[in-house]
Amino acid sequence: MKNVSILLLIAALFLPGCRHAASPASPWQSVAIDAPPPGLVLMQAPADGTNVLRDLHGALAALEGRKSAARLFLGAAVSWDDATLKASPGARKVAIDAIYHSVQAGVLGEQFRQIRDLVDRMVKLAPTAAETHFALAYLRWILLSDGKKKSARASLADDVIRDLHNNLDALVKKYPTFDGPGDFDRQRIRIERDQVALMLSGAVTPTHP
Repeated sequence: MKNVSILLLIAALFLPGCRHAASPASPWQSVAIDAPPPGLVLMQAPADGTNVLRDLHGALAALEGRKSAARLFLGAAVSWDDATLKASPGARKVAIDAIYHSVQAGVLGEQFRQIRDLVDRMVKLAPTAAETHFALAYLRWILLSDGKKKSARASLADDVIRDLHNNLDALVKKYPTFDGPGDFDRQRIRIERDQVALMLSGAVTPTHP
């Protein structure tokens, strides 16, 4: 039941809901003196939801552990219907955060089928969205590193490297203010794009920080 409540909270934060006419503004608010404080207060958040997702994941990881938090995020992401995943950047933000945290928590292997199906849906429904470009790039970027974060360039086909570059390049050029999950902010994305470009040219074989 707790997991269901958490998924509903994620949905409430990032999906557009029903809108009702606002009550007339008034400087006077009635307050019951003995009323207990509300159990949950939803505050206004930045439109892109990046900070909210970071804080929510941090709280879940502290309570449930990193693996459970990653599974909960992925459960929310795969639950979106096609119309939501197509129209809602917030839903796609949850999706790429779920993918990122699944990798960071070490559950990519057990969740790979769900992640692959989720990314396939994003490609089908929102092929040019920033989040889709990031999802494709991140999964290919993982292949570029071994467990020690060293380049595994020799073991990868050129088309995988080229696809990674194309998706990173799309983010840099079409979505220059896009920040992905974790430390994949816009500066990191640009740096990775430039390093992959050098790999394609054969000028250098970079390692990742």
